[in-house]
Amino acid sequence: MSGWWRANRAWLAALPVAAAVGAGASAYQVRTFWWESGMHRQVAAPAPGEPAGLTERYRDGQGETSRTLSVRLLGIDPAPPDPTPPDPAPPDPGPAGGAPGAAAYRVRLEFSARPDQELRPCRIAVLGADGSRYEAEPGLSPCLPEDHPGPSASVIEGDPRGHVEPGEERPATWQVAPVIQTAAAARIVAVRVWFGYPEYVELRAEP
Repeated sequence: MSGWWRANRAWLAALPVAAAVGAGASAYQVRTFWWESGMHRQVAAPAPGEPAGLTERYRDGQGETSRTLSVRLLGIDPAPPDPTPPDPAPPDPGPAGGAPGAAAYRVRLEFSARPDQELRPCRIAVLGADGSRYEAEPGLSPCLPEDHPGPSASVIEGDPRGHVEPGEERPATWQVAPVIQTAAAARIVAVRVWFGYPEYVELRAEP
């Protein structure tokens, strides 16, 4: 064995191990990104008309905290479509159901949460029978009463938690009814509500 091989055999033997460790770390990072960038964990799917509970841990400007709420689907009613609708959300899963805007639905939901719970941002989407998903315009938050949204979000480190502007106090129970644009052929079978990926609740429509 030459002097070079003798001097370097230790790190040469370690190369396969290092490569395996690097590949494993890369795969872990890919899986973590995939898991945290989509709806992959259904935490509740009650019978039609029953409430779904959601408790979610998250970080805000003050550190670790959580939110707890319940939501119930009251109904899904046809509504006039918007002549200039937003782009559809990516199908989840399944093919796109066609361009949105040919039809629209008013989704009536009832939420319950302690008035001190911070519930922004929240997102709502309807799910077609073919798996296509159509999302409500996010705005301030389609889950909150427009004039009484409750606490503002603590976003930057040091932001106070639970600050409520005078007159914007949120009741313990409230209803919202966002209008969501869909394709003409969409047959709506469920509503999804979520805050941060990967968790969501799914509320099945009455058959």
